[in-house]
Amino acid sequence: MNKTETNSPDTDSLYVVFNEKGQTIISNKYNYEYNEILGVYEPEEEIIYRYYDENGKMAAQVNYLPKSENPMKTIFLHTDDTTSKITSHISFRSFSSGEGELDLSTSTKSTDTSQFIHDTIWVTKRHAKVPDFQWEKRTYYEELKFDSKGRVETSERVEFAFKPRIYEHQVKTNYSYDKNGRLISKTENRFDEKGKQYETDEFYYSDNGLLNKVLLKDKRDHSVQEFEFIYEYRN
Repeated sequence: MNKTETNSPDTDSLYVVFNEKGQTIISNKYNYEYNEILGVYEPEEEIIYRYYDENGKMAAQVNYLPKSENPMKTIFLHTDDTTSKITSHISFRSFSSGEGELDLSTSTKSTDTSQFIHDTIWVTKRHAKVPDFQWEKRTYYEELKFDSKGRVETSERVEFAFKPRIYEHQVKTNYSYDKNGRLISKTENRFDEKGKQYETDEFYYSDNGLLNKVLLKDKRDHSVQEFEFIYEYRN
């Protein structure tokens, strides 16, 4: 399979690997776990593998913790029978204690799972709450609002800041599309624990959906950082 990817990642860095259609097939992120011995929060890498069907919809996702005693964090499988109109979901979630949870569900309404996992909460037809991450016993959701064509128009989520204790920072995002419905840019506005905006991040995408430029604008020191991305195609 041909792949399009960023430069090989270094240790403790973020990276994304795409397929030839511009879809994410491998990515990573870092969760902060409390080290009781050292008394500090330490980053734990989580690798996400995504698999797509012949129609380009996400059919499976595996979240993997390479340094954990129980590395298989979650597994999600999706099938959509266009004849019977039955959608089936199978998900498995493991916990640090070594225990696991298996969930099976079916629906007679076909659901587009290209972006969302099975326990998305639909508030209205144009407003969804998608599980973003878990911290201790709480699940944090990203709230998505859609336009009349079903595209994500705005989103809101929470990020943690450590200085040294934990603060919740709101991130509000706006999305822009071209006349063909392709995502061309998104703008993330970050707010501190007092609700004051301190940063604006702008992301720009190529025609095939790959990120090609990022602008990070810090309002506190009026600095601007610009990043451009060059992709290598491998067989």
